[in-house]
Amino acid sequence: MGSRYERNILVKDFGAAGQAALQNARIGVLGAGGLGSPVLYYLAAAGAGYLKVVDFDAVEESNLQRQILHDTERIGWRKAESAARTLRVLNPEITVDTVCERVDADNAARIFGDVDVVVEASDNMETKFMLADYCETSGQPLVWGSAVGMQAMVTTFASRPLAADPSEKTATLRELYPQLPDPQTTPTAATQGVLGPLVGVAGSLMAMEVIKIVCGIPGVLVRRLALIDVRETGVRLVEF
Repeated sequence: MGSRYERNILVKDFGAAGQAALQNARIGVLGAGGLGSPVLYYLAAAGAGYLKVVDFDAVEESNLQRQILHDTERIGWRKAESAARTLRVLNPEITVDTVCERVDADNAARIFGDVDVVVEASDNMETKFMLADYCETSGQPLVWGSAVGMQAMVTTFASRPLAADPSEKTATLRELYPQLPDPQTTPTAATQGVLGPLVGVAGSLMAMEVIKIVCGIPGVLVRRLALIDVRETGVRLVEF
C-alpha cells in the first residue's frame, strides 16, 4: 500500500478502518460522462477496491470540456473502456471492470447485482427512473445526481436503512418525482448545455456519498436533496 492512502487514514472518523472498508467495497457506476468522470476518478484515487464502469456510448469531441476521464486521442472509444484505461493508470491497486451495453429493466440485476452501492450518473431521465426502481427492489443504495447549465442536484436513495444513518430513514426516487417528467420539456445537457466545473462539484459530492455509505460515516443525503448552484457558489439542502 505504501503511502498512497496515508492522507485518507489521517482523517478523523475514517482512519484505517474506513480505508479497509473502501478497499473491500464493490461499486457500480452507470455513466462515464460528465458526472461519472469525477465520481470514478475520486473513488479510484481514494482506493475503492472494485469499480464497475457501465456505459454504452462512445467518446465524442463535445464530451471533452467536462468528461475528464477521456482525451482527444480516445475520440471514438467506448467510454467505459476509456474510463477504465485512465483509472487503471491512476491506481493500479484497484480492480476496474467494464460493461459496454445499455442498461434496462431486463439486465439491471445481471449488471449491478454483484455490487454494494450503485451510482446513477447518466443523463437520461428514463434510465434514472429505471435504475432507481431496480435499486428500490434490490435494496441496494443508489447515489443519484443530475446537472444542467449551472445547477445540479445530488441525493441518495435507500429502500433499506443504511449503517451510516442511525435514524433509519429510507427514501425512493418516486417519493421525490412520482412520475417520469415529460422528456419533451425536461431540460438536459444536450439541449441546455452544462459547464464542466458544475459536474466536477456534483460528481465529487456523489463520490463522497459513496464513501460515507461504504464506510458507515453519518450524514448521507437520504431524504435530503443537495441543490448546487455554481452561479451563486452555494449548496442548499432541501428535505423531502
